[in-house]
Amino acid sequence: AFNQQGRATQYQISITAKIELVDHRNEDKVLWKNDQYRFAENYQVNLESTDAFDQETRAIAEIAQRFAETLVTNLLEGF
Repeated sequence: AFNQQGRATQYQISITAKIELVDHRNEDKVLWKNDQYRFAENYQVNLESTDAFDQETRAIAEIAQRFAETLVTNLLEGF
């Protein structure tokens, strides 16, 4: 999304990962696998702030946390 001056007010972060849950005690048996696990989320930009890098760093940390939570939920639902 953009404001009237054409500045971005929202960005999207996308994560694509190859994920395997492997049982190393059982001959490396693959318990769960997804070669194209995708997660995407938008974050709003505070145009009043002068530190865009700090905003981006916080957004990435928050989205990484939600990515991990979603992954764990998907793993647990797969069993």
